[in-house]
Amino acid sequence: MAPSRTTRTVLRLIAVLVAGLIVVAGFFLAWCTATEYRPKESQELRVERAPAGSTLHVPDPQNPVTVVSFNIGYGGLGKGQDSRDHGGGVAPPTAHDVDVNIAGIIAATSALPADVYLFQEVDTGSARSHGVDQAAMLRTNVPYNAAFAHNIRSAITTSAWPPSGGVSSGLLTMTDFRAPVATRVSLPASSTWP
Repeated sequence: MAPSRTTRTVLRLIAVLVAGLIVVAGFFLAWCTATEYRPKESQELRVERAPAGSTLHVPDPQNPVTVVSFNIGYGGLGKGQDSRDHGGGVAPPTAHDVDVNIAGIIAATSALPADVYLFQEVDTGSARSHGVDQAAMLRTNVPYNAAFAHNIRSAITTSAWPPSGGVSSGLLTMTDFRAPVATRVSLPASSTWP
């Protein structure tokens, strides 16, 4: 027995909807690929000078250099929180969470005096951190020379569901050494598309 006219119409409608979803998904993937941020292999960065009156010095080979490396987790990963991007499944941080976490990061930085600070996952206007310019906040509270380099610029975050909006994030290096220049050097990436 042949399918009824209604059944054929419903099957055609389902086929059109599925095809439409495939086309939309294809355009979305093409757009994400075309707009993906790809930093240059080597890029000279602007060095933001320490505030007037700051004590800067030249490295002395006779004295050790102290370095603090700090992944600040975009100010969104405080005590008891986990990253949605890495399967944590928790709700995104509130603006209050981000403010409290950044205040704690600044306090921790003050408690760990160093010649060089290497901050990772520093947001500069990302939706996930409620538009807070964390690089500016750190520069305001740590009177050192500073250079910021983006490693993520995306109109939408596709690594977690639901997407959390645009991301502008990167690396902030701060030092109390005199730093006339700073260069971002891209290391080879092991990831492939997507």
